[in-house]
Amino acid sequence: MKSNSTSPLLRPKVLDVLLRCLKLYTQAVLQSDWAKDEKYKFEFAYWLTSRINFQSQTDQEVLDLCIESQQQRYTESKGVNFILSAGREKRSVFITMNDVLLFRKVANGGSLTASDLDTRGMSFTGLSSWLGTLFPETYAPIAAKEEIDAFRKIWDNPDLPLKGYKGFSANQPYGQALVVFIETHGKEAAVAYMKELNITSPSRLFYNWLAQDFTIYIKRELIDKGLFPQASSIPQSSATTMQQNNFSFNTILYGPPGTGKTYNTIELAVELVTGRKNASHSENKKTFDLLKKEGQIEFITFHQNYSYEDFVVGIKPDLDHADLKFRKNEGIFYKIYERARLSYEKQDDKKKDHTKSQAQASNSNFLKPFEEVFKEYFSPLIKDRQEIKITMKSGKTLTVREIDGDRVRLRYHDGSEQHSLGKDLLKQAYENRKAFENKEIVDNGYITYYRYVLEELWKKGKQFGTTKQSSTVEQPNTVPQLKKYVLIIDEINRANISRVFGELITLLEEDKRLGAENELRLTLPNGEQDFALPPNLYILGTMNTADKSIALVDIALRRRFEFRGYYPTKSVIDKLSAEGKLHDDVPGLLAALNKKIFDKKGAGFLVGHAYFINKITDHDLLTTLKRKVIPLLMEYFSGKIDLVRDLFSNSGYDVSYDTDNYDWTITKA
Repeated sequence: MKSNSTSPLLRPKVLDVLLRCLKLYTQAVLQSDWAKDEKYKFEFAYWLTSRINFQSQTDQEVLDLCIESQQQRYTESKGVNFILSAGREKRSVFITMNDVLLFRKVANGGSLTASDLDTRGMSFTGLSSWLGTLFPETYAPIAAKEEIDAFRKIWDNPDLPLKGYKGFSANQPYGQALVVFIETHGKEAAVAYMKELNITSPSRLFYNWLAQDFTIYIKRELIDKGLFPQASSIPQSSATTMQQNNFSFNTILYGPPGTGKTYNTIELAVELVTGRKNASHSENKKTFDLLKKEGQIEFITFHQNYSYEDFVVGIKPDLDHADLKFRKNEGIFYKIYERARLSYEKQDDKKKDHTKSQAQASNSNFLKPFEEVFKEYFSPLIKDRQEIKITMKSGKTLTVREIDGDRVRLRYHDGSEQHSLGKDLLKQAYENRKAFENKEIVDNGYITYYRYVLEELWKKGKQFGTTKQSSTVEQPNTVPQLKKYVLIIDEINRANISRVFGELITLLEEDKRLGAENELRLTLPNGEQDFALPPNLYILGTMNTADKSIALVDIALRRRFEFRGYYPTKSVIDKLSAEGKLHDDVPGLLAALNKKIFDKKGAGFLVGHAYFINKITDHDLLTTLKRKVIPLLMEYFSGKIDLVRDLFSNSGYDVSYDTDNYDWTITKA
């Protein structure tokens, strides 16, 4: 299959965005009906290309087949007329002989010009659909305005034209860049679509429409739904310690009810993963949802029946069988741990590879990998048995006549064929020229012949880093930054924490994590060995200090967590009031009420400001006091009516209990 293997449009920043989009797209293809619903495009493409032959058919025959292609029903979920009914063509005749003449010109090796497209009978997006199908090696199927909207967003280029020859010529490179990207990185989605289409060998035609499908997904499911992962909005922070980013690996937000603990886990989780501060809550919520969908954030609420088997690993009954059987169960902690550890290990490997490649580059003057150069240089011999001839300084010829396993067999100028070079020694010398020159690799009479072959390989390999790149995309010079993962546990103290965490209590500590000074590995109850927590996995918990019906965090676990208090402070309330989110009476009311509660019960039982947010009218405020605040206070003070009534003295509101109706009466003082 002929295709361009590189695209200057796939810069690192764009590549980062596309890889994030691809992860979500692949999930949709694998886990939903997306492929089933969208495969009609591929069916159209295969139907058309299997029937049209420009060498043997007349223009009228080609036109008839194009029209017939729009009379098919490719899937039950889609109607006929893939191009026509999709609204791309408003004309009664959606394809004309003028269009077929353009196809014929391309089939004969010509290129389309602005004047050619002036004669077309369809919009350029419709034309791109046909061209990307009939000539997949040359054109990408940009089948709708939606795709151009996606291009504009991906490449941050709002000025991409939508119409005419300018639109056609300007957008083709972007469509083709996505074909290169999906062909290189989209193997998992490709395999799923191949299975859906019942094909075994993907062609450029297949990848053309897979790229188009990917682009449509980005527009409809990410851009239109506010989930598009801008590279600038989700930078991956490096693996830093908690001192560097002011985050402990394990943090609990604690305080009385209604103080924004759960609300603030969104802000903290996004800041922890992305390093981004000071964004609005709505922006953070979009990022939070995206990161949750990508698997970097998980959210769970503990309860009294929650167990180690639910949280980490265990077994559960398999209800899909009539006989009683058990299946392995991996809890939410284990699943996010696996993602974090895999990311950590990959990044660790890349660090080692980066260090190794730097060392090799300094020794080898920025050489391409040996295997790549070896195959490229000896390709005529390997593929076509065409001998490789090397001219020596003497003018005589040294011939490489055969590659036999790990031996490179030679023919000398006198016809002798009994000698050969070792491929492994060639590799060592190629990668360490200094050692070769010092005769540390080859020190016998064959060194001259090794040198002639190596000079050719070094010459070939020096293309790397100067005129050509061996990678399909532009690569950054640094090691990719480590992804961070966050597990949020709401109401963390509502479960039996020691029972739920088990041996994780020990592994949670900073110095016990992978790569730390006191790295510790344990064996899980299911027999899994070498279990250790990576340094890119964080836990955020929330704890309601007013709920004394359940146990608080025990001392052993408390030592492993950092605690951040959240209270209805004056600064928080004043800020909300200035933003117009509180009734005018709330600051004074809460100040008086909470002062008395603090004197009697302590800070853990204060009334939080969240109860009053956006309760602006008098009716809203009175309803909140009656239906939410007073029932909470009755719980705090064991149903003592007089005590609760007295709490409101000097608050600006009089509260009394009507024993005739057994209800509270609240009036403004």
